[in-house]
Amino acid sequence: MRTMRRDDGLGLTEVMIAMLLLAIIMMAILSLIIISFRTVAENSTRAAAAELATERLELVRSSAATGDCTVVSGTASATESWTDARGVPLQVAGTIANCVQTGDPHGDPVLATVTVSVTTTDPNLSNPVAET
Repeated sequence: MRTMRRDDGLGLTEVMIAMLLLAIIMMAILSLIIISFRTVAENSTRAAAAELATERLELVRSSAATGDCTVVSGTASATESWTDARGVPLQVAGTIANCVQTGDPHGDPVLATVTVSVTTTDPNLSNPVAET
C-alpha cells in the first residue's frame, strides 16, 4: 500500500507572490497617506487665509461706525502680509465699491460692497486662497 506524501508548508513561489502582493498594497497605502498629508497642509493654509479674510471684514465693519467712507475704504484696501503656521506667505488685500454717503443725518454709509482676497506666492496653492 502506498502512502500519500503531505506537503507541510509553503514553497518559495507562494512566499514571493505573497510578498509582491503585500508590497503593492503597501505602496497604494503609502501614496494615500502622502496625499492626505498634503491635503491637510493645504486645508490648514486655507483655514488661516479664511480667518484673515474674516478679520479684515470685521475691521471694515467696525470702521463703518465712523460713518466716513474714506475711513472704511482705507481699512478695506490696506494690504498686509502674513505667514501661516507652515511658513506659507499670505497677502491680504481688499476693495470697496458703492460706499456712498447719503442724506443720513449720521452720515453712515448705506451700502458698500467689500471684497477681501487672500493670495499667496506658494506655487502649490491656487490664488486666491480665500475670498469673501
